[in-house]
Amino acid sequence: MLLATAKRILDNSASVLKRHRDIKVEIAGFADTRGPESYNMKLSERRAEAVREYLERAGVDAARMSARGYGESHAGASDMSANGLAESRRAELQAKGR
Repeated sequence: MLLATAKRILDNSASVLKRHRDIKVEIAGFADTRGPESYNMKLSERRAEAVREYLERAGVDAARMSARGYGESHAGASDMSANGLAESRRAELQAKGR
């Protein structure tokens, strides 16, 4: 499930991607370090796939997107606080060329 704030960001991203049809993106999903690593890997994959599906429904050509989960390997949390852990639970769009 995507948060309302994420949907607004993704709507903007979809708009940009539809205007620049030569850009391909990888959607990278991440998880925090709590829980088993295997669970976090699957969670990050589901997170990336949810974003890919949302962008496809918004009109972005599926052939231009790939989704990949990175688990907790790039958690990115600056600390183990609630805010730090939340920073790790994310998806990022990474341009992969034209």
